[in-house]
Amino acid sequence: MVCKRITHPDGSVAILCTRGAGGRRQRCGRCGDPADYLCDAEVVKPGGTQGTCDAPLCRAHAYPAGPDQHRCWLHEREYQQAAQGGG
Repeated sequence: MVCKRITHPDGSVAILCTRGAGGRRQRCGRCGDPADYLCDAEVVKPGGTQGTCDAPLCRAHAYPAGPDQHRCWLHEREYQQAAQGGG
């Protein structure tokens, strides 16, 4: 596993760890830009295990979901629909 320290413009620090792919940076699933985050929405994975979506997200396509948590556009849409009583 390759881990890299990232310092954001506001001074906050993140540790980005990658598995496989030879340490290459993942790309945002929405636009193809380098990914800064992974989607933290809870999902049921194959086999029935709980986990997170983990879709790679750039800063422009990462929706804030709490302290150091982000959602992809699909899970943000689901969240907004549920918040409005539609799902």
